[in-house]
Amino acid sequence: MAWWLTRGQDAFRELNNYYKQQITEVARNNYNRGVEDAKSGNVNSAKAVVRKPRKSNKAPKTDGDLYDNLI
Repeated sequence: MAWWLTRGQDAFRELNNYYKQQITEVARNNYNRGVEDAKSGNVNSAKAVVRKPRKSNKAPKTDGDLYDNLI
């Protein structure tokens, strides 16, 4: 417990600075990689997947339910 009282704040500060530096470095590398890919004409391989909503097998009870099934 005494260690946390005397050095805990410094330890958290060092951890915070370390992770901030790591995040900044990764972000900078990713940005630079994106810039180089754009300059060379490479297409981003990331893809978005869009799923169709499930259709209900229940019979609509009201006109509003018919409209909701269309959306």
